[in-house]
Amino acid sequence: MSINEEYVGYVKNVFLKKLVEERSFEEMYVHPDPDSIVTASLIGRLYSMAGLDIGFAPIDRVGESGDKSLFIGFSRPRASFKGFLLGRDKEFIVREDKMILFRYNVSISTHVEESMKEHYRLPKELRSIVFSTYIYSSSKDGMLYSVEDDVIRIGLETFGPDISKTVLGLKILGYYDEIYIKRNLYNTIDPFIPGVSGNREKIDEIMSKAGEGRGKTYLEKISSLVNNYVGKDLVKIGNKPYFDQTMPFIDPYEVVHCINMMINIDPLLTSTYIATGSSGISILAYKCRELFPRLIEKIYDFINKKDVDVISKKIENISFSEIVLKKCDKEILYEMYIILRNLRNISENILFNCGESYLIPMKKPLPMTKDLLERTRGSFVEIDDLKKISEVMKYFEDDNKYEDKIRR
Repeated sequence: MSINEEYVGYVKNVFLKKLVEERSFEEMYVHPDPDSIVTASLIGRLYSMAGLDIGFAPIDRVGESGDKSLFIGFSRPRASFKGFLLGRDKEFIVREDKMILFRYNVSISTHVEESMKEHYRLPKELRSIVFSTYIYSSSKDGMLYSVEDDVIRIGLETFGPDISKTVLGLKILGYYDEIYIKRNLYNTIDPFIPGVSGNREKIDEIMSKAGEGRGKTYLEKISSLVNNYVGKDLVKIGNKPYFDQTMPFIDPYEVVHCINMMINIDPLLTSTYIATGSSGISILAYKCRELFPRLIEKIYDFINKKDVDVISKKIENISFSEIVLKKCDKEILYEMYIILRNLRNISENILFNCGESYLIPMKKPLPMTKDLLERTRGSFVEIDDLKKISEVMKYFEDDNKYEDKIRR
């Protein structure tokens, strides 16, 4: 993925004109995903610098939206709506009075940040967050280790060396330096390495076999030992980006996983934290780092079938796995889903049974559909009746839902 100057031009000449010159918006409805949350933070920051107010509206109140409403990150609407949409579709679409739609794998926040430069230069801390969502938008299943080196290179050229640098290293979560390999293997969830993440004894064994060394050959030896142990090609070698050690986050990988968890605690507060810059981002970093050990523990519980049952079901030609949990840790549940899907430990369609309700994780941006958004809880759609499962899952399965024409 690259930064598209045409996209930047449309954002600048259509959207920012409405935002800054015409002051067209009073409230934002924000889709619960990292790129949309960060986009909303940039807009909130720009309004604040201009001495203007713009509120964050809960998406379950989308039925109360009006002409002054701004929607961020939702998929192409299936009906007429009031307000303006910075959203997503299979193709890039501009309708100057109503919407700018980006392709699914394109970072909206990156193009908004690029278009803002002549109005306001963002501080480094905020630009580092945008760099992270830029990488995330090119990732496979939300895992940043899968992103190609060329994408990282283009990001470095766009954001500059004052934001990020790279080293040749293991593409795993953590500030990269060879002296930190053991710590990073212990803490990594991107990728999560079964039997290695969170396991000091196994890491000591691997490092003992690797012996001492430096450089690419040494990294290849460690990568080979880890991958042979887990039986999967998880640990790759390539350009590992990192931020300056003075920043609240040092690793772009950590940023997006943090935002994913915070979305399921309070998405609007998360966007507000980011908009404030260094102080708010530091709070996010502190809160998230407390969750990572619990996340690793819960993934092992799932892999070892502890306190969990998985039941295969089929309703109205939709096959899915119902995952029955004794305790639903909602703040880490979506991250669990992303990691287990990457490891192929769960099927494509899943449903978490949390006792009183069922949670379906989002696989695609949601359309601006009132009955669906009223059931949205963080990164999940919540239902209380199994009969509604097929209705919701079809939103995520049927690409034709995104091809419907807009009724004016």
